[in-house]
Amino acid sequence: EPMCEDGAFAWDCVGEGHGHRLQCSSSHPVMCSSTTCGSSGKNYCCEATASDCDKLGGVRPGNGCPVPEPPVPGCTPNVPLDLVFLLDSSGSIGKKGFDQSRMFLKKVAKHLPLDQGNVTTQVAIVQFSDVGEESVDVPLADGITFKTVEDAVNAMKWHGAIRHDPMTHTAEAIEY
Repeated sequence: EPMCEDGAFAWDCVGEGHGHRLQCSSSHPVMCSSTTCGSSGKNYCCEATASDCDKLGGVRPGNGCPVPEPPVPGCTPNVPLDLVFLLDSSGSIGKKGFDQSRMFLKKVAKHLPLDQGNVTTQVAIVQFSDVGEESVDVPLADGITFKTVEDAVNAMKWHGAIRHDPMTHTAEAIEY
């Protein structure tokens, strides 16, 4: 399902009171300029290909942000970075919230200087929920390529329902 402005997933974001669509579904990943879709007929349309948007006002342009410049070939960052992501997998976050977090994590990782020959950036991912439910999905030493990070994030499973302890134990994840 498409993601709405408030973080909810719905086909009719506007009609269900979630604001406009921010992101289309993986089956229809291209957002068109027209706002005639969904049950309310007020959502940006999502199509399978860019050419499908031709009849719907074309592909929707970005929100005024400049297109990022690709790094100059051979230019590498000169400040090392060790970055640890803590990913909440508790029952209170819900399956959709967990999937949104995974999607965000991959987007951030895609823009990090991973895969550089000098390995200046390393990423680790710790998933947590209830007490004793922490796990290192990517150790810092292994998180040097985007593919490693992406594969680990794709393989992550939501820990599921609230168990005996309905609290989210962020402190334990940091200590882990």
